[in-house]
Amino acid sequence: VLKSDRLAEISFKLEPLLRNRRRAERERQRVVAVLETERRTLEGSIRREQGAISAGKSDLGERLVGALNINAMRSQAASTIHHMRKANQLVLKLAGVHKRLGIAREALLETARARRVVELLRERRYAAWRDAIEKAEDAVLDELAVQAAARKELPMKKLWDLVSFLAVVNLMA
Repeated sequence: VLKSDRLAEISFKLEPLLRNRRRAERERQRVVAVLETERRTLEGSIRREQGAISAGKSDLGERLVGALNINAMRSQAASTIHHMRKANQLVLKLAGVHKRLGIAREALLETARARRVVELLRERRYAAWRDAIEKAEDAVLDELAVQAAARKELPMKKLWDLVSFLAVVNLMA
């Protein structure tokens, strides 16, 4: 029998709390995922703006060769400045996202710890329950062996077969 199947057999009074902690952890994971997506999107936008700035500078450098078109150069410079401002705004947004992401990750870790505490308590209670069951089964086996031996109703071979059978049943459970 699988451990998880055996765990399902016993009643764990804190099961609603465990479900609530798992639900809270999934919600925190969703928040982190949303912030990660936002971070990746902003980083992609910043890369695009940096590419546009580099292209603008390169284009402006090419315009300095040969006949000068001041209006085109002014327009290109304005475009580059616009991309620089946009990139700066995106960097500021990214800094805010990084801060919120750090807070969200810390909250996720705390929620995961809280869930794990309840899971460990559940596992300990299961182990105690299992130990109590095994102790009770051993006591029953001992009592049966003592009673059978006292009455001498069973020959020793049959008594040994019975104890062996009950021990195998106990191991299979």
